[in-house]
Amino acid sequence: MSEQRGFEVRDRRRVRPDGGVTPEDVAEAAGSSQFVSGEHLDELLDTDLLQDDSPEDAADEAMAQIRVGDLLGYFTQELITHAWVGCGLWANPRTGKVEQNLPEAKKAIDLLGDLAKHAEAELDPAARRRFQNELATLRLNYISQCRAAGAP
Repeated sequence: MSEQRGFEVRDRRRVRPDGGVTPEDVAEAAGSSQFVSGEHLDELLDTDLLQDDSPEDAADEAMAQIRVGDLLGYFTQELITHAWVGCGLWANPRTGKVEQNLPEAKKAIDLLGDLAKHAEAELDPAARRRFQNELATLRLNYISQCRAAGAP
């Protein structure tokens, strides 16, 4: 007599059938909505802030409210996407095509490594582990793609 356990199936593919990648996909790939936080930026840059008489004043006010941690999350999200796209493992969100550019992927991964040194103070232990895992996964996939392409 076998016991059946309930389970949940999660689609972990990062590229949609149309080839596009959404910010939610990138946030899930990074593994942390706390670290890769576009929500706070979206709130701060909401159109209500831009209804002021002077668009420059509203933009200055919005920028004054943005925390470094939010910017770090945004930049990290962009670099993670750029690295996966550069490795040729994700479709380019702008073109929808998979195009490998290993030198660009290496730059993005190296920058993520440098940011990780500064980001650790901003993260709780679980988010730190998720970020370190994402960075390690990127590095391993980059090496794998370099070997497959015959690059040094």
